[in-house]
Order: sequence, then C-alpha cells, then structure tokens
Amino acid sequence: MKKKLIVIDDYQKLLDDIEERCLSIFKSELKAKDDGKNDKITRNQVKEKYKISLPTINKYEKQGIITGYRFGGRVYYSDSQIDSAMKERKFK
Repeated sequence: MKKKLIVIDDYQKLLDDIEERCLSIFKSELKAKDDGKNDKITRNQVKEKYKISLPTINKYEKQGIITGYRFGGRVYYSDSQIDSAMKERKFK
C-alpha cells in the first residue's frame, strides 16, 4: 500500500471542503424538516428579536430551556422553540 504525504495547505483545503459539505447537508436537512420554512435563527437574531442578552441565551441553553444547533462555527436556534420558551417564561 502506498502512503501519500499531505501538505498542510492540502489538509486545510480538505477541512474547508468537509466543513462546506457538512454545512450544505445541514441546510438542506433544515429545509426539508421545516417544509420550506426557514425556522432557524442565529444567536444575534435571537438577541435582537427577543431583547435578551447573549449570557441569558447561554443560560437558557445550559438549563435545557432552548436547544442550540452548532454547525460551521455558528449556533442556530429554532425560532418556534425560542418563541414558545419566551411565552412560557413570561407567564411563570
């Protein structure tokens, strides 16, 4: 069996390609799951829409109130799940 030497530039390109493919798969699965409705929002979008801080978002995630989906160095949240969690927290 022949062994190949991978140059660092090739290795980084390979990692970038893998990340891009995973992100593409994730996005297509989200579209299929949401029936064409984009329900995923970023941490900053959650912060702006619901007027809560990033530490509060982290706290809610650690407490299991909301679930974050990490892909490609970003965290995405289900807008409908966040909406339900915020409504529930206001009435307690």
